[in-house]
Amino acid sequence: MLTDKIDVAKVWLEFENGCAAIATASRLSPEKQRRLKVFQEDSFIHIDYQSHEVRVYSKKGDSISSDIIRPEKKEPLKEELIDFIGCVKERRKPMVSGIEGRNALKVALDITDKIKKDLGR
Repeated sequence: MLTDKIDVAKVWLEFENGCAAIATASRLSPEKQRRLKVFQEDSFIHIDYQSHEVRVYSKKGDSISSDIIRPEKKEPLKEELIDFIGCVKERRKPMVSGIEGRNALKVALDITDKIKKDLGR
């Protein structure tokens, strides 16, 4: 788009359990955009990492209910470091295993490769 980097990305992911998600990220928007939408059989979850807001829409009979959750604001990198230090001090397993981290990184790299291929880069 405007730079040699991936400026905007919107990705549709489908998981083995039938769940699907849309992840959106933009470096060009005047506001940072970090959103994730998760679709499940009877619910839809919209996560906005920028506003720290989670909206949950659930089917209840013939109607749809809506809830807003505002998780505690935390810095993800700081939380990772706190967990790492806790693992070292307490000799415990991390909240996210190395295998889970590697798998998440692989998905991100696969998405990046697909976008670059589609853009002819």
